[in-house]
Amino acid sequence: MVVWASDKRGDLRGQLEQAGIPVLAFEVQDTAGAYRVVKVMGQALGRQAAGDSLLDALRASLKETHSIAAKRSRRRVFYVVYNDPPMTAGPAPSSTSCSMSPGPTTSSATRPRSGPRCRWRKW
Repeated sequence: MVVWASDKRGDLRGQLEQAGIPVLAFEVQDTAGAYRVVKVMGQALGRQAAGDSLLDALRASLKETHSIAAKRSRRRVFYVVYNDPPMTAGPAPSSTSCSMSPGPTTSSATRPRSGPRCRWRKW
């Protein structure tokens, strides 16, 4: 069984291990972590050559993507990973703050009320 390393909803890993189910727990924060997971999974499944091949393909794909992106003008992107709790992607997520406020309501019965709005500000 493969699970996320930080189980916030309970001790899933502990329960699985108590039941005799082998568990691999990962917490991926960056590409180095993703590469590590692929390598460990290849070893755990007895398919190290396949894992290494996948790693080579991933690295080549990212290198090609980087090469293409380097030729284009740079754009700014704000990516919200999840809304509850608000989480963003980027080098310094602790430098952003989100204050929730009620969203607008509509008078149309055919359009549902939108949810809360998140206003982000840099510290």
